Amino acid sequence: MSDHYKVLQVPRDAPTADIRRQYQKLALQLHPDKALQSGTPPVADGSMTFERVTAAWEVLKRADRRAEYDASLAGRDVHTQGPIHAEVDLDEMEYDEDPRVISLPPARPHAQTTNVSISPADAVVFSA
Repeated sequence: MSDHYKVLQVPRDAPTADIRRQYQKLALQLHPDKALQSGTPPVADGSMTFERVTAAWEVLKRADRRAEYDASLAGRDVHTQGPIHAEVDLDEMEYDEDPRVISLPPARPHAQTTNVSISPADAVVFSA
């Protein structure tokens, strides 16, 4: 799945009006009829095609579809950050006298142990 924001060359937090302007600009440049008239050859690698630009606009122009798409991107970003789904055996955890600190074993060989601290305000702070 391609990133619609990258296809339209806009930041993820761009307002819909800015996305619309960028879509219109790219659609004029990439429209097949425009390319035929100007004699410009189509893009060989398919990275920027009128179809991809239009598909991205169709998702990002509606608030409900955009919110759903953003949620799917957030999920995809989480999966690329590391072993989120790694199993942790409670017997492998180290006990610390401070009840606010729990040490987890490394997720991979040669990785550092991660300490999780819970502050009085119940905020979670990660330190290595």
